[in-house]
Amino acid sequence: MSNSIVVYYTWAGHTREMAKIIAAQIGADVREVLPETPYTTNYSAVVEQAKKEINAGFRPPIKKLDLDLSKYDVVYIGTPIWWGTMAPPIATF
Repeated sequence: MSNSIVVYYTWAGHTREMAKIIAAQIGADVREVLPETPYTTNYSAVVEQAKKEINAGFRPPIKKLDLDLSKYDVVYIGTPIWWGTMAPPIATF
């Protein structure tokens, strides 16, 4: 088992690709954080929703990860940057 893991959230898929590259390069495990209710694929709508969530400090419920972080020495976190901060699903994580 690897002693490191990359945990990430992605909306458009870019963070997923980077997480996979990093995990492959360092031999880390990788897990995706998923919100219980997926964000819309409509860019304009997700921009408005995400702005409201960030401004309100909202942390959306996420799907349970089958993951024991105590087994890892290093945890890398991948997230899109939305308005200068992490995406709300990673804030929940």
